[in-house]
Amino acid sequence: MSSKDKPESFTDLLNMEVGKNQDDIYDLKNFGDSKAESRLQVKWNRIRKTLFGDAGVSNKFFQGVMMGATVGAVAGTLFGVVSFFQHRKFIYIPLVAISMSISFGFFMGVGTVIRTEEQGPCCDRIVYVNGQVLVLPAGWKEKYRVD
Repeated sequence: MSSKDKPESFTDLLNMEVGKNQDDIYDLKNFGDSKAESRLQVKWNRIRKTLFGDAGVSNKFFQGVMMGATVGAVAGTLFGVVSFFQHRKFIYIPLVAISMSISFGFFMGVGTVIRTEEQGPCCDRIVYVNGQVLVLPAGWKEKYRVD
């Protein structure tokens, strides 16, 4: 850095930092007609990734529905067989199995989404080490090259 590039006062230093061009994709100046992605598209892509991504809400929900429906169908079949022997009507077996499968599947799907919710942006920066709680600065993984 040459002597002419060095700031003479704090105000000059502040103006140099403000004048730097940083690529923040969520900055308002980066949105407009000249950019390929509008602000709405960025938000929609984030929502779509959250809902339909590999670890999205819809995949978690349907995984829970499939597990709950399987458990409900097995339990419903057992209860249906018991109802068949009590009332001597065969329709109770599939009726109870299907109704229990639907209800178990729905509640298991909702429960899976609730239990596997992502942690907030702050939670990966809080560490408990040797009896002390440390709050690390943002970007600490990149700074210290932690994977």
